[in-house]
Order: sequence, then structure tokens, then C-alpha cells
Amino acid sequence: MTEKDVSNVNVNFVVIWLDKDVNKRQENEDTRALLRLAVGNQLKTFDNPDQCIDYMTTEQMKLVFLIISNAYGHYLVPIIYQIPQIQTIYIFCVKRQLAEKWAKEDFKISGIFTDKKILVDKVRDDIQACNRDSHIPMSIFHMDDRQKIIRDLQEDSAKFMWYQLLIIVLQRLPTSKYSKDEMISECRVVYHKDPIEQDKINKYEKEYIESNAIWWYTYDCFIYRLLNKALRTQNIDVIFRFRFFIHDLNNQIKQLYLEYLQNHRPISEHRLIVYRGQHLSIDELNILQRNINGLVSMNTFLSATLNIDIALIYAETDPKCAETSQIHSVLFIIDIFNMSEETTAFAPIARNSCNAEEEEVLFTIGAIFKVISVERKENRWDIHLQLSKEENKLYRDLSHHIIKQIGSEVNSLTLGWFLYRMSDYSRAERYAQSLLKQLSNNDKETGNTYNLLGLIHKETGHLVQAIDYYKKALENYTYTRPPNSPQVIATHYNLGLAYLALGNKELATEHQAKAKEQLINSSQTDKSLLAVMTDGLKAKLDIADGNYTRAFKSFEEVLERKKNTLPSGHPSFASTLKEMGIIQDKMNNHKKALEYFNEALDICRKCLTEYNTDVADCHEKIAHIHYKRKEYSIALKHFEKALDIIIYMSREDIDHVEDIQKWITKTQKMMNHQKKN
Repeated sequence: MTEKDVSNVNVNFVVIWLDKDVNKRQENEDTRALLRLAVGNQLKTFDNPDQCIDYMTTEQMKLVFLIISNAYGHYLVPIIYQIPQIQTIYIFCVKRQLAEKWAKEDFKISGIFTDKKILVDKVRDDIQACNRDSHIPMSIFHMDDRQKIIRDLQEDSAKFMWYQLLIIVLQRLPTSKYSKDEMISECRVVYHKDPIEQDKINKYEKEYIESNAIWWYTYDCFIYRLLNKALRTQNIDVIFRFRFFIHDLNNQIKQLYLEYLQNHRPISEHRLIVYRGQHLSIDELNILQRNINGLVSMNTFLSATLNIDIALIYAETDPKCAETSQIHSVLFIIDIFNMSEETTAFAPIARNSCNAEEEEVLFTIGAIFKVISVERKENRWDIHLQLSKEENKLYRDLSHHIIKQIGSEVNSLTLGWFLYRMSDYSRAERYAQSLLKQLSNNDKETGNTYNLLGLIHKETGHLVQAIDYYKKALENYTYTRPPNSPQVIATHYNLGLAYLALGNKELATEHQAKAKEQLINSSQTDKSLLAVMTDGLKAKLDIADGNYTRAFKSFEEVLERKKNTLPSGHPSFASTLKEMGIIQDKMNNHKKALEYFNEALDICRKCLTEYNTDVADCHEKIAHIHYKRKEYSIALKHFEKALDIIIYMSREDIDHVEDIQKWITKTQKMMNHQKKN
């Protein structure tokens, strides 16, 4: 863990003050002193807007409370207020009337302040409201996303499934003394300058047993703070270091839940209402309002109480809370009924907690609720949630649907494949690298993890690294898989593609021949998809040799096999159609090539999101054909679309971006030339 990681885990906010005179006037020095008394070292001052924006966008793990002057605010706030990290904006100025002309409620503006003490008090109160066990990381699943393919999920729904799969994987990973020691060592790094927390870490190391996980979670110490910060930021590396404790805490809640069911027979007639008071940002509140009847996943161990009066203390119903405030008091009212062993587990934990007087109820990580209503009361919002086995059944159906698309049983690598299918390559790589640290060399999943890393590097244009990982996968398979297994055949196919992309036809041909030979000797009952891979690679080699007619015939046969094996509209059809279009292009049959590329694009749009690399590739190929046909305006439209997608995907493929930009410039010149003539 780097120093920056440590800092980010331990503190989750920063106060930023942007003013051209922030470091000049004595009055501002007095205000800085008051702010530092209120927030300590979490105050950052800037007199340069560009440097301020750069800092805010790099501190993605922190909530930003932004103080800004009139001079910068009137033109900057409308541009930057949608930066996700910005929690609240405070206008601090001399001329209130001037600020009132441009400051709008929907700019996250908490208020206009001319008095430094009132400003500092407001900033302190807002930060305390956010830090008082109030920020619960949530994911929303949109009900109209139920039947969509993975990469066509709306962003919120994709995050929902990502988190649920993470939870499933965490619970299936084996725990050991090593995983406990790893967690402890990381906690020591974070609190290396804090002797009080170091003593608590020592106590945990000596006294912790699985049956007192709840006690340690409710104890005021490093565990609650670090674990919940990791869950909030969805930092895979940190979450993995806490997998030992997450596993134990989840299991203890489940055990207590089974006892609860036994003690409340007949459970079908039992109903329970629990409450949680906290604060939500206006953005979080709006998301819940827009998703009535949707599913919300609480991406942490959600705590509630049986006592509404205790919940209202945490909600802090404040008569001064204006409707325009960026931080709102809310009361979650959670209705639990129709319980069974399949329902999300929860437990009253008074006898296991170190805070018995709070009458706390604790839910397992990732608890899923249905949003029933969001209603405004006098000084707060009441959010009604519902938990029953019906919601769990819907979630199980969703999980089954997603896992079916990934094409494997749930195991430690499932989440990595899910991220890869979503084209979330950076997160997929981080997950795979974290997993490698947990797996032994003779584990079957080690080879599959190397293979996934190879595919990720191929997609991001790092072919040499991809080949290195494929070779490591093959090495692992020599002692974990039969020599003619599908995994070995697929890896030779992957190596062949990578070598061909590097221009090494000799090694590409060698791996294609090995894949073909092993396929013939394979004991697999259904070899059709493996045959599609090996024959497809042979056709690509024919293209490289200039044997277009034979290559085209091979791809026609491949396409027919896919139609007989895969469901209609499968994205794999698009890859074959693109190859057929490439061949027609090389044979100067531009009209026919365009037909194949357009058909491939149509399939990609139906089963993938608009923003992914396959769609971008189709647009780029279509653009080149239109350019050759001197249809420059159409070519320009597709080049620009391809560029938008590649930039949106944030790929480190600068050469590719520059190449498309050159083609855009070239196309624009040809358009101008065409108009003149």
C-alpha cells in the first residue's frame, strides 16, 4: 500500500478553498486558521483554478467541500459542480448581491457566506454529518435491465452486479492465518503513528476469535473505519486484505439469523421493522427517488436499530435544514417480512455488540432491498425499503443470468471475467493480479488467471505482455490440466492470434497447428466451438498469406458453425462478419465489405453497449470504406464516433487515438477539396 493509499483509507474528505487572494490578505489568513482548527490538515488552498481542478479530479477517493470566491465561482461552478467528488460548494465573498445573480440551487451550493465564523461552523457541521456513520455506499439495479447482456447494463446496474459478484467471490475464497496476518500488517501501516490504535491492533491479534467478529466490528477501533472506507471506495486491493474479517463477520450474522428464525416460529407470520437515521447528499437522494420499485444494494454491513428514537438522533432532524441544502436528513424505514433461510441475513446484535444500548440490527454485506417510497417530511426524508424472499429470488435470477453469460461456474475468477466482458480492463487486471497473490502455483485457477491477464493485455494493445502471460498459463496447465484440454487448446489459439498481430506468421502457424492437433486428440464430446477457434485462426493466416478466396470460404463455414452452436445475435458473429468484410476490402469489393461491417455493427449495438472497443472497431472499418468510396461526410461521422468511444474507454492507446485524429483531419481536407470542385 502506498503512502497515498494509506492517507486515502484513513481520511475521506478534503476542504478546498479557491480564491485568487487566498494566500495574500490578513483576513484570509484568519479564516484559514479557523478552518484548520475545524478540519486539521484536510484544508487545501489554491489561487490557481487549473491546479485546483487537477487536484480535485485526482483525489477520487475523497469527498470535496469546496469554498470558492465570486471572482472564480461565477464561471467555474457551472462547469465543475458535477464532478462526483464535490459534496458541497460554499460561496465566500464580500458582495452577496453579486453571488445571488449566478448561484443556483442545482449547483450543489450550500449557501453564500460573508462571515467567516458562520462559514466555518457550516463547513464543520456538514463534514460531521457526512462522517457520522452516514455515508453508505449504494448500488442501484434498474428493473428494466433484467434481460440485458452484461455490457449493455446501465452503469448503475453494472456496478450493482459487480459488487454482488465481489461478495460471492469473497465468501468462497479460502481463509487462512496468512490472510489474517496480511490484514493486520496493513492496519499497522495505516496507524503506524498512532500508539492507541497500535495497542488495539495488538489486542486484536492476540484475542480475536471468529465468534467475536461482531464485537470487534462495533468496537471503536481501526476495523470499522478501514473496512467501511475500503467498501465505500470499492478498492479491490484493500477489500481483499480484509477478506478474512469480512468472511467471519458475515458468517456470524448468518448464524445469529438462523437462531432468530428458530425463535420466531411460525416465521411466515413474523414481521419486523427497523430504522436507520443518517444523512444523504442530494445526488444520492435523487437516485433513490428515480428508482422507486428498483433494487438497492447496501455495499457494506448495514446497521439499523429497533428503536426509532435512536435512529432519529442519528438523522438529526434540524429545523434549520432547508430544502435547498446539499446534505439531507433521512430516516430509512426497513420492512422485513416473509422471511426464510434464503432471505438476506440480519441479526439483532445487542448481546454480541460492545454497544448493547443501541438495540442494533446488523445486515450481511451487500443486503438487497426494494425501494418502496421516498417521502418528504417536515425536516427530513423518509425512505421506505422492503426486504423479503421475493427480492432475494429476483437477485438470484439476476445472478444466474449474469453468470450464464460469463460462461462459467462461480469461482474466484468469476468477477475478473465479468469485468473483462464489461471492457473494464484496468479493474479486471487489478483483480486478477490480487488473485494471483492468493493462489498457489498448482491451483487450476492460476492458469486461467494468467490467460485472463493475457486477454486483457491483448485488448489494451500490449501484445508482448499478453504473450508472456499466455506462456505462463500453458506452463501451469502442464501440471494442472490434461494436454488436450479446452484450456490448453484455447491458449494456443490466443498465442497464435497474438503472434499474428505482431507479424510473426511462423509462430502463429505453429500454435495454430498445435491447437488443431490437440483438438483432434481431445476427449471433448462437443468440439464445435473449439473447432471454430482453430479454423478461424487458420483463415486469418490465409489472409496474411494473401489467399483471400480460401480465407473467405473458411470464415463462411465458421459463421455457419456459430449459427448452429451459439444463440442468435451473439457478439461472436460480429467478429466473423468483420473478418469477412476485411477480406472483401482487400479484394476491392468495397460495397460488399460495407455490408459485412454494417451487419457487424448492428449486432454489436444490439448486444453490447455503445461505448466499447468492438463498436469502435466497426465504426473505424466502416469509415475507411466510405473514405475509399469518396463518401467523405459519412466517413467523417464514423471516424468521429470511433474516436469518441476510444477516448471514453480511457484506453492507454495514444497511437491509435492519434491515428484516428490524422484520418479525421485528412477526411476534412478531402471534404473541403470535394466542395471546391
